[in-house]
Amino acid sequence: MRNLFVILDGVGYDQVTRFRPAGLLERGARTGLEPLTTLLAYSSGIYPSIWSGQYPDQHGIWTDFYRHPRPRPALTGPLGVLPGKYLPRQVAYVLLAALARLGVTRREYHGVPPHVQRQFGSTPSRYRELPPVPMPDSRLVSEVMAEQGVSWEYIFCDRLDEAAATRIRTAAARVDTVIVCFPELDEAGHHLGPMTDAFGAVFRAFDARLAGLLLELERAWPGAPFFFFSDHGMTPVTQQFDVWSYLETRGFRLGADYLGFINSTVMALWPTAKRQVALLDSLNKSGYGRVLRPAERTRYHLDFKTPKYGREFFVAHEGVEIIPNFISLSWKANQGMHGYDPACSSTRSFYIGGRQVRARPRDVVGLYEVLVEAVGVPTPALSPVLAPVL
Repeated sequence: MRNLFVILDGVGYDQVTRFRPAGLLERGARTGLEPLTTLLAYSSGIYPSIWSGQYPDQHGIWTDFYRHPRPRPALTGPLGVLPGKYLPRQVAYVLLAALARLGVTRREYHGVPPHVQRQFGSTPSRYRELPPVPMPDSRLVSEVMAEQGVSWEYIFCDRLDEAAATRIRTAAARVDTVIVCFPELDEAGHHLGPMTDAFGAVFRAFDARLAGLLLELERAWPGAPFFFFSDHGMTPVTQQFDVWSYLETRGFRLGADYLGFINSTVMALWPTAKRQVALLDSLNKSGYGRVLRPAERTRYHLDFKTPKYGREFFVAHEGVEIIPNFISLSWKANQGMHGYDPACSSTRSFYIGGRQVRARPRDVVGLYEVLVEAVGVPTPALSPVLAPVL
């Protein structure tokens, strides 16, 4: 049986219902448009969860960076003893980033402060592949397709242009199942703002190009089911929080009193036992976010078997961007960001195609059941078919 899966990276249910792209809404009217809860993670943890049907604390992948159990030797390590605390190390931090951009140093570390680089390792995700990282202990959808004798191709397209359309048409002519991922709307949401008129214009233009391609594929694959979904939504950024400076001014020194890895909306923490209570209390009083309680870590599937991803987690309030984050080294505010508490409406992803299968996903991890059922593995009916929400 032939199937098409279209992934729109970073497009939330709220954006679909706000801007009402004609092509997607028409598909939703046919087969159902539903919101899905995402994960407290970025794409590096969400895509492995979709392909495996497991949560991050089950498959063991959350972010690209993790803490080494044993720090490695590094020439930048002595920068931690520079006098003046924050400012000299910040200057070194920026200079090292500039060298990385010039190709002099390892680019994947360009955002990590020099004096703590030796504490971290990275496993860069290769989003052009399925899965983007090795997952030897998971039964991936690719393995399910192989077991079912289904030929497939995964296509990652930076832009939906004619070259991308040709790749998709060519793949559809030779395989049974095509999975296509488009990241361009995620990029537009970051730069333009996910709820702005400018983003809406980009979204509708993309939708029109996609609708034209889908009509061609429907003629080539008459009666084949088409599914559409995203990995997460996108939240407008309204303020920034320089967490490194905030903690420094309160007497907490990165690399001495605590180790932290700062993402754009989540800070993973390894505080010293002596400063842990005071550090967490200071963060909770910042007004920019909260430290997850143990029950929340369990609910959000962050109870990892080892502390490689953090012992504590500070999550920014909806709309707050943490700076400087160790991924992009950006002080210039993004207009949109993701990775907030999954309970926030703006974080919800979307799913179109529910009437074509019996699987009823409630979150992005449940999309695995949709994928495997569509390629030939039956899934028990869990609930009545939902009516489309338009």
